[in-house]
Amino acid sequence: MKHTVQKMLCATLFLCACAGNSFSNSIVLTSTPPTIDGTIDAVWNNVPTFTIDKVTSVGTPTNNPAGTWRVMSDNANFYYLIEVIDNNKWGNATANNYWNGDAVEIYIASDNGNTANQIGFGYVVNTAVMRRYGKTDTGGSFYMKDTPTGYLLEASLPLSYFGISNLTVSSTVKMELGINQGNSTANIRVAQINTFSNSVDHRLNTNNYGVVPIFSDVTISSSGRTNLFTNGSNFAALRVSSTNSTLGSVSSYLWQVKSVGGADFVTYTGKNYNNNNIRPSMAGTYRCKIVFAGNAAAYYSNEIIITANAAPTSNYLNGNLTSNLPIIVVNTGNNNFPNPQGGCSQISGSGYADKTKIDVDVKILWNENGNNNSIVAMANNASVYYDRKAVMNYRG
Repeated sequence: MKHTVQKMLCATLFLCACAGNSFSNSIVLTSTPPTIDGTIDAVWNNVPTFTIDKVTSVGTPTNNPAGTWRVMSDNANFYYLIEVIDNNKWGNATANNYWNGDAVEIYIASDNGNTANQIGFGYVVNTAVMRRYGKTDTGGSFYMKDTPTGYLLEASLPLSYFGISNLTVSSTVKMELGINQGNSTANIRVAQINTFSNSVDHRLNTNNYGVVPIFSDVTISSSGRTNLFTNGSNFAALRVSSTNSTLGSVSSYLWQVKSVGGADFVTYTGKNYNNNNIRPSMAGTYRCKIVFAGNAAAYYSNEIIITANAAPTSNYLNGNLTSNLPIIVVNTGNNNFPNPQGGCSQISGSGYADKTKIDVDVKILWNENGNNNSIVAMANNASVYYDRKAVMNYRG
């Protein structure tokens, strides 16, 4: 059995890879939209923050940065929370001149293309009745109120107005956000500060909009290869987790897969389909449905694609490795096995490494009916005796 195990330990070096999702400044795809009432709901807590600090040629800022903003989306709306720093608040009350004072300007490109849309909100105290300019027919909900350091605007804007639908994780949206700073003595706008660019032409073109990625508050990461072999002789290691701690504890997991060329997702039938981690051996698009305790809404993770190609000509990868003993297949992710002596195993007696523990994903193939075990049996769950994450204590 040692010989079989060590051959597989050596073979699984082919499986070492890692691909995950970064979570930087982004639009968070959420199933729990905020209430648009000027109160910062808990759902905003783990949404990344953008800083508004790019000064344009309009004038000299009264302060910089001018504030911060966050954005979420579901399948219906964008949701904005803009917190403005302003110790000298003044809103121009003249119709068609709301921009010429303290104001917030949101810019979104239609169809993610070259059509610019300016949605402006002149400063007004504690109200849902906005002094709007630019595109005023978007629909949506809005609330502006004073804060100890300035004021905030909470807003929802329908995706449909901008020709956007079916937002998915890892796609992008072209947008910008700027702050106009007014002066109550001069009764005019004295400065404009943006997020991504110091251009003053955002209301006319999208050339300098930021390209903002979309992430979910439930995401999948991979600690193994996502390009497998068509004969099922290796596996990926997928794990789902929530990036939003406000959602609380998980009530249930359900992994789903859409086969290559398939139209719909179906329940993944591999082991651990109702756990937070799986090790699929077949190509397809995978996602996980999560329900949190006390929350009836279902959250869907991003989708991750597992591809497959023909196995190389080595015997074990082509499925010719069989044994009447259990076959252990180990996926080390980013961690190669310690190998200070230059050998892949200790079969040749080439020395011992220091004792090391590494996190791994393990499958044990074992036919209890007495038939031989085969490496390609990973594609047949009936032959997978063990399918778990594990810690390997390695000594040479």
